[in-house]
Amino acid sequence: MLLCTLALYVEWHLRHAWRELTFHDEQPPQRTDPVAKATRSPAAQRKAQTKHTVTGEPCHSYRTLIAELATQTRNTIRLPGTQATFHKLAEPTRLQAHALDLAATAPVIT
Repeated sequence: MLLCTLALYVEWHLRHAWRELTFHDEQPPQRTDPVAKATRSPAAQRKAQTKHTVTGEPCHSYRTLIAELATQTRNTIRLPGTQATFHKLAEPTRLQAHALDLAATAPVIT
């Protein structure tokens, strides 16, 4: 139960940190009536129509962004004739680097 709760908590923070890369509304309009139908902000409507963020990058869903991050690899390199091995991370793409920066600098909301 604790691990499932922790996983949901981490996912919630990542979704919040990656709002600018996904179709999520970054600045939802203030609602005066809690029963009224929710509306999107003009920026979110623009994202949905153009399928691109404000900076011109393609918008992603949470799942497609996780799938993009999953393509980053760690390679094990062994030198021939020796027992020496070392690990090297692949160079992240621009989107991967941006998503990782957003996740690293996101404030923890308690």
